[in-house]
Amino acid sequence: QQLCVETNLTGDLVVTNNKACQTYIGRLCIGVDEMEGDGFSVGQNVPNPTSGFTVIPYRIPESGMISFRLSNSIGQEIIHRQLFAEPGSHQMEVDIHHLPAGIYHYQIEYNGLKISKKMVISR
Repeated sequence: QQLCVETNLTGDLVVTNNKACQTYIGRLCIGVDEMEGDGFSVGQNVPNPTSGFTVIPYRIPESGMISFRLSNSIGQEIIHRQLFAEPGSHQMEVDIHHLPAGIYHYQIEYNGLKISKKMVISR
């Protein structure tokens, strides 16, 4: 599938940069609180905003590999973990003491599905 965005700014003389497209495979859900139809879900980190350790709840319907990524506001990957998890509800504890204040995004991928959420770090 392909996702495109386009802008048309008044007074913009350079029209070659008005459209961008990205091809992606699979499904990307951002900020979805509900459980996915197959039983995969990711909750909001607690506490949020956070300043030390934070806990991220997630649920998977069957055993499988989980990929966790935490990125800063410009998309640089800060933390990446991969682990095997049994079916059911889990919590991932993340130490963010070393990170500066700001807005971050975390993503958990399971069985080709990705769910992303926003995390705020305050000092």
